[in-house]
Formats: sequence, structure tokens, C-alpha cells
Amino acid sequence: MDCDSAGKGSYVWKSMIQARHVIELGIVWRVGNGQSIYIKEDRWLPQLAGSRIVSPPAILPPNSKVCDLVDHESLSWNKDLIEQEFLPHKAKFIQGLPLSVQEIPDKEVWLSSPYGEYTTRTAYKLMEKAQRNNLPSRSSNVANNKLWKGLWSLQVPYKVKHFL
Repeated sequence: MDCDSAGKGSYVWKSMIQARHVIELGIVWRVGNGQSIYIKEDRWLPQLAGSRIVSPPAILPPNSKVCDLVDHESLSWNKDLIEQEFLPHKAKFIQGLPLSVQEIPDKEVWLSSPYGEYTTRTAYKLMEKAQRNNLPSRSSNVANNKLWKGLWSLQVPYKVKHFL
């Protein structure tokens, strides 16, 4: 992921370099022991929008890792520290993440797949969704639903509805 795009290389290598932004868009860390994940720099919250922490640090130093948020004696989240460090909605979300009772290493997974594995289909859907999110739209889907229901309830031939 850190390689520069070189002019030389195979077709596959050049394709991988060009598709790197898609991988970065869909990959997140699955928290194991938290020793490999930086709180601020890495994407570790399992949600496409807002998977990175953007709030300024309150107590922890900027290069802190997720393992610093865990109470290692009880193998649970340090709730007091999390509530002091993060915004309330992020704190609640973090505390809802399951922690393993075993010391398993952190793992990067593909967020768009239910099994955490990359597939071309999920990458295509992710790119399509990202492109759709960049288009201007209404702020409320309620208005869109009313528009479409009104359109399909018109007493006109179906070809006119399809045209509209």
C-alpha cells in the first residue's frame, strides 16, 4: 500500500497500484489485541462513513494505540477513559465493539463483505456507492419517496411513467 507507482512492472502490478484507492476505501482493522492499530491514523471502526477517529485527543498522546483503551485485567473497554477521550456517539460505538478474551492479533478485513473477504463484486458496489454519495441529492429521503410514490400513482400509461 505504500509503494510508489513505478513506470516499470507487469500489467497486474500496475492495475493493483491504480486500484489502491478502492482497497483503502473498503479495508478496516478488526480489533484483536489492539497493538497494531493507531487510534487516530487507522480506520478501525466498522462503518464505511466515519471509520476513522477525527476528534482531537483529550488525554491520550497522538500516537496512542487501541490497546491503550482496553482494561487488560478485566479484558474489557476502559469506559471512563473512552468517555473522556471521545464524543458521546463515538464512545458508545467503541464500547459496543466486542473484545476477544484471547490475545489474537489485529487483522485487516474488507468491510463491504459479511465475511471480511475482498471480492470484485463488493469492490464494485463500494465504488458505485462512493460515486453515488458524491452526487448532489436532497437532504431528506422522505421527499424522494413522496415524489416516486406520486409519480407511480399517476393515472397515465406505463410508458409515460417510465419516461418520467
